[in-house]
Amino acid sequence: MSTLVPVKSGNNYDKDIVQLAGYYAYRSKKEGDSIKINDTIYTIRNIKEDRISGLDAFTIENYKTKEYYVIYVGTEDLADTKTNIQLLSELEPK
Repeated sequence: MSTLVPVKSGNNYDKDIVQLAGYYAYRSKKEGDSIKINDTIYTIRNIKEDRISGLDAFTIENYKTKEYYVIYVGTEDLADTKTNIQLLSELEPK
């Protein structure tokens, strides 16, 4: 399951953040990569991976606002996937 911790508050759309934490967090990525979501460009500034604990994190920057966010990624199981899909919809996660 991934968790998003804002480093600086801003005006990002909630669905952008959900996509970053629930979808892009689990995709192959490297520092400097850009991700475009709903006409907003985010750049990956830092990646930390801990193979022993399984807890990973990456820092992203909103290209337009220069705001930074840290996304934590933990387990990757079916329950996480279902929750992430629900977050993108109007359903309340269970």
